[in-house]
Amino acid sequence: MADVFQLTASEGVPRPWLGDRAYYLSQLAAQPEPILPGVVVSAQLLREVWETTPWRDPLFAELSHSTLHLQTDDSRQLQAIAQQIRQALLNVELPEAIAADLSHAIDPLDATQLIFHPSLHIEALGPDHDPLAIAALLESHVSSSDRASLSQTLKQAWAELFRARCLLYWQRAKIPLEQIYLAILIQPLRPTLVSGFLNLRRDAIEIIATRGLPQSLWNGCIAPERYQIEADSGQIRQHHPGTPLCYYHLCPDSGEIQVVAVGSDRPQGPVLKPNLLRQLRHHAQHFYQHLDNQHLDPEGDRADLEWVLTQQHPDATPTWYISQYYPQGSPSLTIPTLTQPTGNRPSQPSQFQGIAASSGQVYGVVCRLSDLDIQDKTGQAPPNQQILVVPQFEPQDAPPCQHLVGLISESGSRTSHGAIWARELGIPAVMGVANLTQQVETGQAIYLDGDRGQVYLNPAPNLPVSSPIRASSRTPMSPTLRVHGTELFLSFSQPQLASSLAQLPVDGVGLIRSELLAQSLSLSQYPPPERLHHLSEGLRAIAEAFAPRPVYYRSQDGGRPGQALGLRGTLAYTQDARHFEDELTALAQVQQAGYDNLRLILPFVRSLEEFKAAQTRIHERGLDESPGFQCWLMAEVPSVAVLLDEYVEAGVQGIAIGSHDLSQLILGFDRDDPQVAAHFEVTHPAVLEAIARLALSARRLNIPCTICADSLAPASGDRALEAFIRCGVTGVCLSPDNLENQIRAIAQAEQRLLLDGFWQGKPAPGGLPQLD
Repeated sequence: MADVFQLTASEGVPRPWLGDRAYYLSQLAAQPEPILPGVVVSAQLLREVWETTPWRDPLFAELSHSTLHLQTDDSRQLQAIAQQIRQALLNVELPEAIAADLSHAIDPLDATQLIFHPSLHIEALGPDHDPLAIAALLESHVSSSDRASLSQTLKQAWAELFRARCLLYWQRAKIPLEQIYLAILIQPLRPTLVSGFLNLRRDAIEIIATRGLPQSLWNGCIAPERYQIEADSGQIRQHHPGTPLCYYHLCPDSGEIQVVAVGSDRPQGPVLKPNLLRQLRHHAQHFYQHLDNQHLDPEGDRADLEWVLTQQHPDATPTWYISQYYPQGSPSLTIPTLTQPTGNRPSQPSQFQGIAASSGQVYGVVCRLSDLDIQDKTGQAPPNQQILVVPQFEPQDAPPCQHLVGLISESGSRTSHGAIWARELGIPAVMGVANLTQQVETGQAIYLDGDRGQVYLNPAPNLPVSSPIRASSRTPMSPTLRVHGTELFLSFSQPQLASSLAQLPVDGVGLIRSELLAQSLSLSQYPPPERLHHLSEGLRAIAEAFAPRPVYYRSQDGGRPGQALGLRGTLAYTQDARHFEDELTALAQVQQAGYDNLRLILPFVRSLEEFKAAQTRIHERGLDESPGFQCWLMAEVPSVAVLLDEYVEAGVQGIAIGSHDLSQLILGFDRDDPQVAAHFEVTHPAVLEAIARLALSARRLNIPCTICADSLAPASGDRALEAFIRCGVTGVCLSPDNLENQIRAIAQAEQRLLLDGFWQGKPAPGGLPQLD
């Protein structure tokens, strides 16, 4: 049996290999009503790919025929495992034969845009579980028709099986993965005039309609037009005009799904014109007669069909299709639960405490990552004042979200990437709010105080609002700042801020984090060739704005919350160097554009062998031929303090101390775990001793030594900066927010050291400076 085939050629294919969605639709193939064509990717193919892939992690090799054992009450572990599995699947290189079969199969669909629907089948599913509700756990994906996009989107559709919410459900429902079959139904996405549902009931037929694509019905973002008609006579019983505020439209030129607002200043008329309504009534009665006593659910007496009226171009004749068929009713868009609901959530205000991570107070409405996914894929304009509420936030994995006004995470601390990202954008953030995602709903009113670490659901209307000004509109600094000797660098990763931040009195950009840059450029939304282009352009924008001052880009680390000691940094490059090679290509393109002030920092270097392997790739790209190029390393692993002489001899030209990782490795506290965040201290005597050793060795070796200080808490920031200056660092990387006060604190620290005659003796950093 072929693994990829036309929907019309599915006769005789076992139902598990088709999945329920494709199986049901294939049952209508003998009907005279036109069925929207499609291609089925058999569930067998996912199993074959899984079993033949040489997984590095034994967990993945055994996953397809093993039972999950997860701590379902540990949201951080669940999210981390789900992300690990999904990313591993997305990194799989599909055999060329599969890509060719897929490309060949979709040719007859004659569409530039396609939608990949999950078609799920679960064997031996108990009566307590609704298969249609379970199917709603998995989302559909839109793809262009080129071969690379098809292969990537297929893997994204497969990866839906391993979302955290799915893993949670499989385990709680005691469904082993070997009982789950996931096929993919690929259908053309065409310009659509109107769409909707035909809901067939024992004594009545309901017609639901909306302008444009049916996505607005899936998302529940509109009140559609509704007609209820008698099943036998076709007479209209009731008519509800609905509220057509917007609809989804496929642009035939760009292939983008756009949200089109319906003007409220003029009447729109009905969605279904009389002729079309008559046709739908006729089609509905025909299906009703055929399905009566055959497919109508004997208990629920219901069957639903999704329909679309497409028009390939303005001069073409509109064509009517049945696009989906649900013999037991359409699937719920609500994620299934395993316990009965306990009632409506209380509407009274409730308060939660977390960790203050980014300053400001703001009102807003709850938004989840899945909401951002929908907005990004459909082009839907986001609601005002969205506050993202997530179990954990890794910026490089998230869809575009620069419009958010706040961030709340169940995990993490002030030093987490999500918190740093929020401060770069100038939006409030609270981290480490336990179990919040289980108690909120999309669109629910919420308030956060990023200075006190407090969150309120259903807040009172009179709470203070003093959200900090967006980073792009920060006021200029005073021109009379005190003279200082320590070099000042900015730490930021938002190219759109480069031109304004370049006006600040700093010596350059000391740290661009690759993960935050990927989020700001929405790199995950592009296929690899376009991703490289956008990365190069983003780096060029920052290099150009700050030229001739140096700009330091830290390449991809790959570290994940709770996995500080795993495969990350330059060690990961020795296993899979594709992303690092792309980064080097982007750096080379910036050099070729005439900017030689862009430099590279290698992350989490654990051995000389790792550094030399990365250096070889740098040399092969010719980056080190530019006189302005330098290769530094992040001094995060404590062994760097012992081996710095050997690193410099091997070619290291500078070090940037990563105070966050260095501190957690010395102190033994996970910086992303809110339960131990209070014990995480970058000015602990043991940490300062390591910083001083690095700084003194760097001075002896005549190389620069900077330190990342962009996550210092306001209450202790001045004391920490003075401690770092006492250790002997030559430069400090600071966040743009509160920069003026930080510069003054550094100047005061330098003056105090001069008055103390500090450099006449050997530094002894064992403890914080005693301030009067």
